[in-house]
Order: sequence, then C-alpha cells, then structure tokens
Amino acid sequence: MKKVAFYCTSEAWGGLEMNVLRQSVWFSEAGMDIVCLCVPDGPLFQRLCKNAIRVLPVRKTLKYFDVGAAIKLSQIIAGIPNLMFFHTRDFHTSAMAKAWFSPRLRLVYQQHMQLGVKKKGIFHTRQFEVLDFWVAPTQRLKNQAVEWTRVRSEKLVVVPLAIDTKRFESLPTRNEARRLLAWPTDKTIFGLVGRLDPQKGQHTFVEALHILRRKRDDFIGVIVGDATAGEHEDYVRELKRAECDYIRIYPARPDVETVFAALDVFAMCSVGETYGMVTLEALAAGTAVVGTNSGGTPELLNFGECGKLFPPGDARALAAALNDPIPNRCRKAVIERYRPENMAAAYYELFV
Repeated sequence: MKKVAFYCTSEAWGGLEMNVLRQSVWFSEAGMDIVCLCVPDGPLFQRLCKNAIRVLPVRKTLKYFDVGAAIKLSQIIAGIPNLMFFHTRDFHTSAMAKAWFSPRLRLVYQQHMQLGVKKKGIFHTRQFEVLDFWVAPTQRLKNQAVEWTRVRSEKLVVVPLAIDTKRFESLPTRNEARRLLAWPTDKTIFGLVGRLDPQKGQHTFVEALHILRRKRDDFIGVIVGDATAGEHEDYVRELKRAECDYIRIYPARPDVETVFAALDVFAMCSVGETYGMVTLEALAAGTAVVGTNSGGTPELLNFGECGKLFPPGDARALAAALNDPIPNRCRKAVIERYRPENMAAAYYELFV
C-alpha cells in the first residue's frame, strides 16, 4: 500500500479545497494510505474528519523561508515516502522540507492555478529542482510551465482532475429534475452554476439574457450559487437587483447533478477559469454547454467540439451562443475520461 501525505494549509473553501477532499476519498478507495495535513478547525479539516480521512494538524505557513514549518513538516511525514501539495503558498515550505530535511521524499505538485508571470529566475528554479513531478490538469498548463519555468520536461505530466462521475450515470429526466427544483417545464432554461463573483461572469450572463429577451420570450435564466462571506457584496446586491420574471437566482445545492439535468444550456462565463469542474459536470449531465474562449475552458470543450466558445465578457456573443448551442454529444466520452479511478491510477504510478 502506497503511503501519501496531502499537504494544504489553505483556510478557504473553494474549488481547490474541494478537490483535496474528493481526492483524499478517491485515492483511499483506490487502496492508498492517505493522511491529510491541514489547518485545524478550517473547513477542509472539518470535512475531511466527517469523511473519516486521517488528518494531522499543521499551522498556516509563511509563503517563503518558513524554516520552522519545513522542519515540522519533515517531522510529521517521517515514514511517509510521498508528499503532494496543491497550493502555491505551500510550494516553498514543501521544497525546503525535501531539500533540507527529507531528501528521499517523493514530492509532487498538483497545479490548480495558472502561472501569472514567468518563473525562470534562480529563486524559483532552485525550488522547482527538488520536485519529482509537476502535475498539470490540462495540456495548456503543461505548455505554459514549459515556456515560463525551467522545470525539466520529464517532470511535467498531465493528469486531468476527475469529477464524481457516478453522480451523473443515472439522472432524472429534464422534466423530472425541474419538478424536483420547482422550475417551469414549459420554458427553455439557461443556467450558470458557480460562486457569485465578478470573475465568474454572472453580470455578462445577465446582460446576455436581456439581449436575448428582445428576440424571444420562451426562456428563463437561472443563476445557482452562493457568495463568499464578506466578499463582493456590492456585486451580489447588483445581481439580485437584476432578478425579474425571466432571471432567477438560487442558492447552491448539494445535488448539482439535478441542476445540470434540468438545464437546456449551461453557460461557463468565467473570465479565465483555470479548469472549471462545473463545465465537465454539465457535459457529464448531457447538457449543452457554451463557454468562454479563455483559460482551460476551450480544452475541456475540445476546442469547440463539445460546446460553443465565445469571447469572455462579450454579452452579445454569449446571447448568440445561447440562442443556437451545439447539442452535447460528448457525455459518454466525458464520463469515461474523467472517472476518479482513472485519476487515482495515474497518480498511483507517480508515487513510490
């Protein structure tokens, strides 16, 4: 049995942390011995405990030169041959722990954020040298790492992030899903699912719906998601003022597969989504998808084969795409490609 420590000191609860939780469960189910190192009493710590995943407490570290945290990390993982970290904030501490105290450690970085600037200087190059693998979820991110860093090519691999495909293998019909949600069965429904945040593009979606309303009145648009406490309060208020007979806002739901099953078209409107789990979930539900031609979305949509692309922030182009979407013929392929078992098997080969 391969022993692996997951290291994540983030105190937030978003896509990255959700992926840490999912993977800890999936990798455990695949036969790996997983222990998670995270900040006590944070949302990730609490959810890991609820899922019966072994968790060890660590403190939030400084981004650079936190020697004490590196010493403590190396002590905690003594006897565990593999360490995987997820957040750029944990990069330096993880690299120090291996370089200075645990040279035989297999160190794996799972990338969740695109590089903002080139990192070819001596400081970053020395950090990256101690990595055994840099795992990008898309070919685009791997290509960016090749161009913007000096990480050796043999250390760069692509392993797509998985989705919980079992939730999408047996879905209610569209009308059944709408009845469960108390949504109309006699309208076309366009939807956007995601945190209420300017970067997610709900304002572009609202503007597109207003444009489309000038041409047709047989639809409603739904926004499903919650705001992060204390963030973007003015933006959220503005969105809620846009509610009307054909624009509705609902809180996030745990049964997101039911939401996707109820939609005719899902809109990925983010300015530059690195990956976009909701895009894959919509495809796995058989829903037509339109998405921004930026970030990781084009690759997930197979560059237009699985859904129409439009320029980010272009409400007119979004309205046109919503009005004439591409039917989803990629559901089966998405479910097969993004199974958790596939992801776990790929990482199993990277660990010792």
